[in-house]
Amino acid sequence: MARRIEVVSWGANSHGQLGQSHTEDVKTPQKITNLFTLMPAVKSVTGGGGHTLLLLENGQVFSCGNNEKGQLGLGSEEHNITTFQPISEFHGHVIKQVACGWDFSLAVTATGHVYSWGSNSYGQLGQPIHLKFSTRPQLIRRLSAECVLAVAAGLRHAGAVTVSGKVWCWGNGKKGQLGILPQQHVADTQSVCDTLEKVDVPQKVSLDVDGKIYNLFCGLFSTLALSDTLGVFVSDEGKLYGWGSNTRGQLALDPSVVKGAVTPQKLPLENIYGLHSGWTHVVARTSEGKLLSWGGSDYGQLGRSCPEKGFCWEPQEVEGLPTVIQVSGGSEHNMALTSGNILWSWGWNEHNMCGFEENVNIYQPTAISSLKNKEILLTGCGAGHSFAIVNVLKEDP
Repeated sequence: MARRIEVVSWGANSHGQLGQSHTEDVKTPQKITNLFTLMPAVKSVTGGGGHTLLLLENGQVFSCGNNEKGQLGLGSEEHNITTFQPISEFHGHVIKQVACGWDFSLAVTATGHVYSWGSNSYGQLGQPIHLKFSTRPQLIRRLSAECVLAVAAGLRHAGAVTVSGKVWCWGNGKKGQLGILPQQHVADTQSVCDTLEKVDVPQKVSLDVDGKIYNLFCGLFSTLALSDTLGVFVSDEGKLYGWGSNTRGQLALDPSVVKGAVTPQKLPLENIYGLHSGWTHVVARTSEGKLLSWGGSDYGQLGRSCPEKGFCWEPQEVEGLPTVIQVSGGSEHNMALTSGNILWSWGWNEHNMCGFEENVNIYQPTAISSLKNKEILLTGCGAGHSFAIVNVLKEDP
């Protein structure tokens, strides 16, 4: 069998965030025709409100979509870029991970440094608040003495975890999503921000955890941290911690009792191997390949039945799925790659981000039939758009 790698995309595309050379929504997965030379080397694809970052295995980063606040990192303010363009500012750097907030972006280098670009209206770039936005990646100097392992971005806040397991957060902290109390906020002497609404200096989060934090996940107004008791950064013993808003049960705590948590809380979950946090919902893969969901359910994003109140705070299994290999998602939709090479999607589908022609919400996991003859290697999402890296199975002539 010959390998032929393609990137396909679908969903919301009003800013060209699908990389399809136009700005019309795409109802079902369509091949991106101008990426052939990149196909064998895609490491990840992720998006924000209307932009996308494509990371290659060699450490290069490409971007497309909405650039109104410079979130593409191309050094310009041209609004809609409909094809993937290289971020030339990273020439000479090897990028190992990227993350997208609503209208800003983050990148971690192989040396553990963090760069940010895009909107800084809430200090989400970790840069002085007088900088309204940046069209080029800039080093977050407060973290330059740390060796950062991974970053995460929510609506208007962000976080970083270091190789030693320390967690830093910055940006909008009004709902407790930074995990710090007002009296803990240490402002930069050159900064004009003095409240948790706009924190432009990364703050260290005080965490009492089992093992070591190795990954972060940011939602609308909440943050989750995954620990590893074995200290190898990926294990079957993952424990979950969370802070910020819990009005929709996104912290897996009863919102009638806990509406939010400023200080990190240990959540009643174990053996978590990976997860995706949407705006107000969470889907988590267990070490056994099962999928759990909790939080907001207005659009069917939990993939299971839920009370009329619109949320389920207690984690429960999403039934009917084979062994889950990978999860990804946007603000209100999800995708799960399962054994047998099946890609399932569900949730908000107004812009066809679930990959089905009728733009009605999908309330339980449904296989994307148009991808059934392709080997799915990787998936990724923006707020309302979706991607898959596929190997088109083709017999040698």
